[in-house]
Amino acid sequence: MESRTREPAAAEGKSDPHPTIFDNGVMLIRKATPQDAEVVREIVRDVYVGEGWADLHATPDYVRSLLDAETRIAQADVLVAELDGGIVATITAADEPPFAHVAQPGELEVRMLAVRAQARRHGVAQALVTACEDIARDRGLERVVLSTDPDMHAAQALYEGLGYQRTPGRDWETGGVMLLTYAKPIQTNHG
Repeated sequence: MESRTREPAAAEGKSDPHPTIFDNGVMLIRKATPQDAEVVREIVRDVYVGEGWADLHATPDYVRSLLDAETRIAQADVLVAELDGGIVATITAADEPPFAHVAQPGELEVRMLAVRAQARRHGVAQALVTACEDIARDRGLERVVLSTDPDMHAAQALYEGLGYQRTPGRDWETGGVMLLTYAKPIQTNHG
C-alpha cells in the first residue's frame, strides 16, 4: 500500500520524501523526515519519560538526547512505523557516534525503540528491529547490537525471540543505570 503522496511524486520524476522500507498493506515503515521530528519526540517522550524509563531530574542529559529528534533524524537512520496513516513507533539505527555507543566496526547499533501503548502487540517493534537488520545487511555490516534497561523485560523477550544473544562483556552504564547489551550476526547480501 503505497501512500497517495508517493505516486504523484514518482510520476513527476521527483524523489520520494518518505522512502518506504516495509509495507504490508497494514503497516508501513519508512525513514523519518525532519517533518516527523515532533511526533518522534512525542512518542519517545511518552514511552521513555512517561512510562518511567528515563527521569528528567536524575538523567537530564539522557532525556535531552532522547528528545532531540531533529539531530537524530539528521545524523542517524531514524525509522517510523505507521498504522492507519499515523506514526505509532520509532527506532534509531547508527554505526558511528554520536548515536552509536557500543557498536564496533562492522556493526549497526539499534537505539531508542519506542512504540505507542495502543500499537503494542501488533508486531510493530519486531518489524522495526527487522528493518534495522535489513539496513545492516544492505550496508554489508556483520552484526546488529543494542542496549536495553535490565527491567525492560518485554523488549528483552522480543530481542531474544529474534535471535539476539546477550553480550555481558559489553554492558555499560549511563546515568547510573547499567544497560544490558545484545548482538545478532547478520547474513549480508555482499558475499
